[in-house]
Amino acid sequence: MTACGCPRPPLSTVPKPVPRWYPPCLSRLRPRPPTHEATKNLPQHGFARSSRWEFLGKSSEESGTNYSVKLDFGLSSSSLDEKTKAAWGYSFGAIYSVTLDRDALATSLVITNEDDKPFELQVLLHTYLRVPDVTAVRLSSLDGASYLDKTESLATKTQSGDLAFTGETDRIYTPLGGPKVPVVVSDNASGRKLYSLTRDNLDDVVVWNPWEAKAKSMPDFSPDDGWRNMVCVEAGAVKGWQKLEAGDAFEAAQVIAVGDL
Repeated sequence: MTACGCPRPPLSTVPKPVPRWYPPCLSRLRPRPPTHEATKNLPQHGFARSSRWEFLGKSSEESGTNYSVKLDFGLSSSSLDEKTKAAWGYSFGAIYSVTLDRDALATSLVITNEDDKPFELQVLLHTYLRVPDVTAVRLSSLDGASYLDKTESLATKTQSGDLAFTGETDRIYTPLGGPKVPVVVSDNASGRKLYSLTRDNLDDVVVWNPWEAKAKSMPDFSPDDGWRNMVCVEAGAVKGWQKLEAGDAFEAAQVIAVGDL
């Protein structure tokens, strides 16, 4: 199963991290409110995706003909670099787990407030899905959902029918069916299912493709024509803020099942 739309260029040419597979973001996708104290000094996509996570361990499970492997990674306030610590003044711990089996990839994230005061956050699991041709696929289960269109100054719109790709797409959806209803990526001509995404405690779905002009202008997107063979369908909680009281935890997960590619 391949879920990366952007092969990595030589490291010497990359000025910042290349989105490679499923990095979690503690982030904002909307313009930063200048009065939002917790995140006012952070970059757009927060710090989790560009921080160094610690490998915590590997486990495996076998059941009949199915075999799965799970990797756990950890991030905490004590492991952040000094610049990030200065921008994010709260103590926290995070565990990110990735489980792969024959037919699906599951990721989960647990964030714990280890501070003595509350903080707010947003979460997004950046998922790059490889597709044969982005102009020949569609997304279903979004019909009737409201969304924010970032290509039109965050205009609020309503999706009608399936989503097809005809140009730059950058939208934040809240699907009507809730997290348990799969968002499905299918082939237009045959109707064949390529991927399905189910979510747990992640009400929003970000759909993104930069298209030709923007892809060429992005220093961390490679190759320039990689936009043709990828689409981001990202589970998240980004339209509002998740408030964590001292000692509380936020837990969320997604499962991406793969069709016959």
